[in-house]
Amino acid sequence: MRQYPGLENRISAEGALRELRALGWVINTDSESLSLTMQAPDLRDRIGDRLNDPRVPDELLELRVNLDPNAARVLGPMVDGHVYSSYLELLRSAQNEICLPMLVTSSRLASVDILRERAHAGVRIKILVGAPHIVASIRGENMRPIAEARIKEWRRNFDDYPAVEIRISHKVEDMWLGSCMAIDGRIVRFDIYDPDRQRSLQGIMLELANPPGLDLNLVRIFDELFKVAWLRARPVTVRGAITWRLAATWKMWTGLLFVVLAFIPTAIQGWIEFTAGMGAAFLSTVLIEFGATVRTRRRRRQIR
Repeated sequence: MRQYPGLENRISAEGALRELRALGWVINTDSESLSLTMQAPDLRDRIGDRLNDPRVPDELLELRVNLDPNAARVLGPMVDGHVYSSYLELLRSAQNEICLPMLVTSSRLASVDILRERAHAGVRIKILVGAPHIVASIRGENMRPIAEARIKEWRRNFDDYPAVEIRISHKVEDMWLGSCMAIDGRIVRFDIYDPDRQRSLQGIMLELANPPGLDLNLVRIFDELFKVAWLRARPVTVRGAITWRLAATWKMWTGLLFVVLAFIPTAIQGWIEFTAGMGAAFLSTVLIEFGATVRTRRRRRQIR
């Protein structure tokens, strides 16, 4: 209650509760060793009586937003035909954006034609695929050439579709989202499986759909995880790849620039100290981040 404007003060909140108890709008219920304070079961009727308006209970019921029991559904095993057919229907329903993270999915599926159709209609499509070395680390070295071929196939499929963008992920963690998907930021599908021991087709598909007026936490979580993975993935276009590389290594280049500037003679007092200090700071940060990445990869190999 103290989250409501005007009730932040504890004394005001307790006074409001006393008034609600006197009206019978709030009741106390004992549950084992706890005393729970909750609304009266017939609260809407009591409010209607207080306002002397018989329409109020029904109007309040319409205003209340409940979580649709169909908001979260277990669709079944990935190999179930219904899972794939409903996936195609979801793609056809997209109006704004489709997010498709995939490790090494074939580019010859029926979904390709649907994606082209939606891209032609202006739907933005983001396809995130695993880099060959990432695929090899998860599925084995024999999958490296297959991953390279799949990336080329996906690029060829959508070369003439500006609404489609393909990026290559270089992070194993990002590929844990493989075989999941998001439609218009309102429907998310999670393929639940062990990425170290199972193929995506061995998973169970879970679908989450935002009910009207609500934005579910798991839908938000997927959206945020995909955004992070997308931003650090490398675009397949030359211009995009250059921009991505500069963004990934700007600290190193900035540090080297300051080191070079330190050797340029100048009359500015403290010039060497300033430029050398800045260069050392940037390069130290690069080394620390690199060391953290190496340690993370080493721990992951040990766990496996």
